[in-house]
Amino acid sequence: MPTYKELLNCLTNKFKEAGIHEFESDAWLLFEEAYSLSRSDYIIRMNDTAPENPVLEGFANRRLEGVPVQYITGKAYFMGYTFNVDENVLIPRFDTEIIVDAVYRRCTQNAAILDMCTGSGCIIISLAKLLNDGVYVGADISGKALTVAFKNAEALKARNTTFVQSDMFENVTGKYDVIVSNPPYIRTEVIDTLDREVKGFEPHLALDGGADGLDFYRILSDNAKNFLNEKGILAVEIGFDQGKSVSELFNETGFENVEIIKDLAGLDRVVIGNIGGK
Repeated sequence: MPTYKELLNCLTNKFKEAGIHEFESDAWLLFEEAYSLSRSDYIIRMNDTAPENPVLEGFANRRLEGVPVQYITGKAYFMGYTFNVDENVLIPRFDTEIIVDAVYRRCTQNAAILDMCTGSGCIIISLAKLLNDGVYVGADISGKALTVAFKNAEALKARNTTFVQSDMFENVTGKYDVIVSNPPYIRTEVIDTLDREVKGFEPHLALDGGADGLDFYRILSDNAKNFLNEKGILAVEIGFDQGKSVSELFNETGFENVEIIKDLAGLDRVVIGNIGGK
């Protein structure tokens, strides 16, 4: 029987040989989940004989088939919180923390915030945790996605957070100080060229932004003013090559102080602007 260390090394090498990009971290996350071992536990017990674990074998087979680690474990990490995820929602990504930070820096503690295309709820729940007092609403067309978001809000005890099933603004009511969104923005023709983990398993409904990738930005910039208070903010995550196009849409629809915010890699990641007011 192999030791824990030998088993982890074997899994890591298997993922490396299969061409899995994050082979070391993926192997550890699945190993950790299957054996319920923390890093410190592993260091203490790495030379102990590892018991047979059919769960780990199943995890490894799914990962080799291309299933993302987060869908296998049902967990994703975002803004220091653990979110439940499944194939009905996009996996929260580190780059999206940029938009949370941008909104947080511009908000008051009692802001009313709408998160359009909320998915797992990672944006609106993170803002609710950071700001605490306020009104936080997540909207999504997918009822299955909203089920995941609601579970996350419950698990993370996000105060004053509710969700509404809506095709964009169709069922949205009220006025907000901020509308934030990470909408679908991949050009339709590009989806088939994405990594198999993305195109094969993440929901296309949350990826496809139309022929030029801008369909949802048009809807947001055209309609957001009807749901924003004076000087209200619209903030959207964008693809790395969409900063100019989306900022032009904001300007054309009357937003002011339009700014493009870059991510840590120096790529355009967020467009933010506000409507006028006294």
